[in-house]
Amino acid sequence: MYEVFPAYDKLICWEDEIHGGTGPTLAGPPTVASPAAAGSIDVQQQEQQEGQDAGRWSAQDMAAGRPLAQQRRRLRGSEAEAEEEEQQQGSGPYLFDFEKKPAKLLAFVLPDLSEERWQYAGTEIFKETGETARVWEWDLTEGGASEMKYRFYATRDGVPLRLWMMGTNLYSGGHKDEYIATYYDYKPGPVADEVFQLPDGINKDDCKPAAPDAAAAAAAAAAAAAAAAAGKVPEATWTPGTLRRQMALHMPSTHWGHPEYDIFVHRHGRRHRSDLEYRARRAVWEESRAFVERWNRRRADHLAAVERSGANATAHGPVPHTVALNHFADWTREEYLSLVRPDRSAKRLLAAAQPGVQLHEMSTPSHMVPAEVIWRGTPADSPVKDQAACGSCWSFSSVGAIEAAWFRATGKQLLFSEQHMIDCGWEAGNSGCYGGDQIKILNWVFRRGALAAQADYPYQGINNFCRTDVEQKRFKGHWVLVEGGEEALKEAVLTKGPMVVSIDASDDSFRFYSGGVYHNPDCATKPADLDHAVIISGYATTEDGQDYWLVKNIWSPYWGEGGYLRVTRKGNDCGVSSEPVYVELRPQGRA
Repeated sequence: MYEVFPAYDKLICWEDEIHGGTGPTLAGPPTVASPAAAGSIDVQQQEQQEGQDAGRWSAQDMAAGRPLAQQRRRLRGSEAEAEEEEQQQGSGPYLFDFEKKPAKLLAFVLPDLSEERWQYAGTEIFKETGETARVWEWDLTEGGASEMKYRFYATRDGVPLRLWMMGTNLYSGGHKDEYIATYYDYKPGPVADEVFQLPDGINKDDCKPAAPDAAAAAAAAAAAAAAAAAGKVPEATWTPGTLRRQMALHMPSTHWGHPEYDIFVHRHGRRHRSDLEYRARRAVWEESRAFVERWNRRRADHLAAVERSGANATAHGPVPHTVALNHFADWTREEYLSLVRPDRSAKRLLAAAQPGVQLHEMSTPSHMVPAEVIWRGTPADSPVKDQAACGSCWSFSSVGAIEAAWFRATGKQLLFSEQHMIDCGWEAGNSGCYGGDQIKILNWVFRRGALAAQADYPYQGINNFCRTDVEQKRFKGHWVLVEGGEEALKEAVLTKGPMVVSIDASDDSFRFYSGGVYHNPDCATKPADLDHAVIISGYATTEDGQDYWLVKNIWSPYWGEGGYLRVTRKGNDCGVSSEPVYVELRPQGRA
């Protein structure tokens, strides 16, 4: 669960990185969402007006797929304006062309409660203030599917209080999780000019367009390829610079054409800037779907062979794990790799090569190490988190090791701040959302002897200014490297709890993992070749005799097995036991 923050990156010029737009759009006639009107929200009047509108929408409008905004203008006497807009836009999927008609440059802040998907759900007491709040609900939960629901709270006189989201993020289109947006200091009316002024110390004349990252370059290349295949010449690329064009680019356009991909788009909150991008993303999604089908077909053939022979399930080799489409399904290969290791040119700081490295000393004889140790669900193992679209696995895994050490030292669970590391750990050689290294950041933390708690410095998933005005927990400590292979790692997990490990997560069989014991004989195992930092939370054996490590990923509870995966313990699969590191610390002052 995360608080929602404005999605801009303060390490580049604000003009070059403005984000806005709405979330997922329902299938059917495309809709154009707009912010809720300021001022009071008259439920009865709204329901009456919607009922009248619904009765007057013509079959011709619906069949033509006209945007609801056009339909409403027709209903309210602005048919000439609607006809003019329709002629400018043309027929087919509704594409907002800000060169032909100026966009209404408003970033999504409030939901449009006039849309049919939002249903008035009555009143309830808003716990934070004790006042009676009116509630609107948008329920996307389908039969047999996990909950996907949105709820908007406002006072009786129309002041917004909260937008609660259990699903894709309506602000950013981020994948499914629980998000909460709380509104403060709501004042209807124009916004003062000074709100848009750059902070002191930033010279607007020095601003330069941000260099495109690998993900953006890959998406542009895919769109260009799709244009060439369709016999079209892509529109000239313009240089970012004006607020109007930046905002217009991020306003959502609705594109349809492939029923199954459209369901994926809808459920994962995708926003396509053009029909070209829609087709390019759909092509990537189809490749991912083909991979998933091939993999699971091979798994079914394996199990069928076992059943025919009457042998143990593993007699024909390890049972392949299952894979399924997830929120990565329409990401290009380059985009996915930019998440697990954004800067592949940067050399990893290897733990074993550090001067004065402290090594783990086994305190429990091997014959006394139990066959199963699971920290999942205990205070030592913090809840599954989500790095979102930020290459920050290094911070999450390091924080996980610190949280486990804090619990060992105090007997209390405390969640620490990944965002503190992202914003302030650049001096250690890390690059925020563009990648980092757990050894570098742990060295930085212990040199300072302090780190903020998550509650005081919550996660944003962007590069931001380093905050020095927050309380920080103080401690002394160091990190410890576990050498000696899988037996030493088992003993360390028993005595020290969850710890950070590096793995090879580059393969699609990892990206789409959904269950079972993961095994990939082609995985990298050398520490220098590993690209993703995670947390090992235990080990055990399946009923059919497969030994595995329980690994906690940081891609939300909706990835894998509730956010976890099981990796085989045979042969150091994907480098789990290559470079495990745990933390020892002693709190200073009040814990």
